[in-house]
Amino acid sequence: MGKMKFVICMVLFLNSCATLKIKLNPINQSNAESDDGSDEQVEKIWLEYFDILNNGELKDVLSFMKPSVIFTFNNQTIKTEDHDQLFLLLKQWKENQKKKDIYIKNHIISSGKVADDFITIVDVIQGEYSNKTNELIKEKRTFYYFHRLKIKGWKLYMITSAALENEL
Repeated sequence: MGKMKFVICMVLFLNSCATLKIKLNPINQSNAESDDGSDEQVEKIWLEYFDILNNGELKDVLSFMKPSVIFTFNNQTIKTEDHDQLFLLLKQWKENQKKKDIYIKNHIISSGKVADDFITIVDVIQGEYSNKTNELIKEKRTFYYFHRLKIKGWKLYMITSAALENEL
């Protein structure tokens, strides 16, 4: 049954990509919608996730995610099977950030529903900055896919890198 839901989600997502209109919201700017399934609520969840990912305990980040998360970066896909594997992947990411001596700053956060109150994409443009000089090293774009679960609420199930508009 779980695989069938995933297949249905992917079909809905692919079918709606052509018509998806993502609203651009400057960081912390209020959105017109404000019910439980609003884009604004999912953006707030993402902001909390990002804050804990960068400043909190990695184990606390797991509560925002399904155990099996799909990561796609630079045409490479990694799928975690459980929270232990997910934790190790997030730990590697954090160690890599420390090794490169960088920090991440949000530039633009926007979101759009793919399936009414079922799947929402948070589109984030961020900058990687040098800890030493505070200069922008590069800008990157990432899509965060959230799935609304009946009991557990919004959970992150897929993270993919995307080209910036000037890279297309």
